[in-house]
Amino acid sequence: VSAGNDVAWGLNSDGKIVCWGDNSQGATAVPPGTYTQVSAGGGAPPEGPGGFACGLKVGGKIVCWGQKMYSHYKWAVTHVPSGHYTEVSAGGSYACGLKKTGTIVCWGNYYSEGSIHVPKGRTGMSAPAEAATMKAPPAP
Repeated sequence: VSAGNDVAWGLNSDGKIVCWGDNSQGATAVPPGTYTQVSAGGGAPPEGPGGFACGLKVGGKIVCWGQKMYSHYKWAVTHVPSGHYTEVSAGGSYACGLKKTGTIVCWGNYYSEGSIHVPKGRTGMSAPAEAATMKAPPAP
């Protein structure tokens, strides 16, 4: 079970995600598939209604849904970088995934306190290439 702003998600033993709560931003519209993990994020900046979630599908693909009012922006949390992942964690207006290679990748709201810029170091972590070219969202 994972809870966000006004909505919660749970993972059944058959790999299906169930959710309840505010669907004003598409947060309860789970994409079809079988999942191994679900993680809740916050609302739209600044922490608005509905929230979002990310799920790790069987096979290693991450999908995120919700925050549909921001989905057309390049920095939207629903724009998951491609790759084969083993874990996902969502928070605030961003999410991070652990790739099978051991690399951590984060994406989402550019204003998330620097959270999408994963430091490079001895552990082999790196930020996604698109992070360097992201445009800040318009002021509310």
